[in-house]
Amino acid sequence: MTDEDLAKKVAAELSEDPKVDGSLIDVVADGGEVLLRGTVGTFWQKREAQKAAERVDGVTVVDNIIDVRLLTEHRRADAELRADVLHALSLNGMIPSTVDASADDGTVLLSGTVDLEHQREEAVRIAGNVRGVVDVQNDIFLNPPLTDG
Repeated sequence: MTDEDLAKKVAAELSEDPKVDGSLIDVVADGGEVLLRGTVGTFWQKREAQKAAERVDGVTVVDNIIDVRLLTEHRRADAELRADVLHALSLNGMIPSTVDASADDGTVLLSGTVDLEHQREEAVRIAGNVRGVVDVQNDIFLNPPLTDG
């Protein structure tokens, strides 16, 4: 399959996915590596675009540099965004209270510690689904495993 064919297959997958507005996403393929660039309205759409590209046969790596540009009505004050992220995390029984969040112009920084890797991943997923988030930085550390002794 040529790079052009792969790029067309990824673009088709993006356009068929109802969770993604692929009209403003450009796809470039190079030997199985796919570059996604453009603009979407939510962090959630950026993440869904990556998942869509990864589903395409022949794709080995996805470099997702899509920008998130919130519409004016979705912009949130940092304190309000932080509060909503912390509330969403607290509602999820998997995320321990040792996880904290801060917000800066729509970018959420998750910090703290967890016992399991899936707790880190779940915290990023939850934070990324909060309205007004444009990016999630994961600075959560895993606690060292307990040893018998």
